[in-house]
Amino acid sequence: MTQSIQLDEAQLKALCDVLMAAAHADGEFDGLEAGEISDVLAEVISGNLPDALSTQLSRFSAEAFKLCDSVGPLLTLAKPDRLAVLGLVTRVIEADAVHDMAEADFLRALALALDCAVSDVAMHTFNVEIITPPPLPK
Repeated sequence: MTQSIQLDEAQLKALCDVLMAAAHADGEFDGLEAGEISDVLAEVISGNLPDALSTQLSRFSAEAFKLCDSVGPLLTLAKPDRLAVLGLVTRVIEADAVHDMAEADFLRALALALDCAVSDVAMHTFNVEIITPPPLPK
């Protein structure tokens, strides 16, 4: 699937950071997620990854990542393009086939930061309801 989204340099850098943050959202970063990030960026860029973006990916720090700061350049995109970004992030989150609550929370937070409705990512997230069982009879 090739993405038709067009991003300028600042938006590409923001996308790189958001993709890396998504891959780290569950506290683990594996080869499947790294491979999906490469695939996503190759589709968006339609070619080889520039050295500057490669360097940025390799220097990513999950601890230093600030979602609101990072998505700033993406807020100028039209809503269909912001939704496309959510779709790209979803691909990275789902790459390892492990659905984690932290990843679902990240996707919801990203939707809000991109000024999209949480319902736009509802099919890719889940909620957990904790029910306390009644006490055992004595």
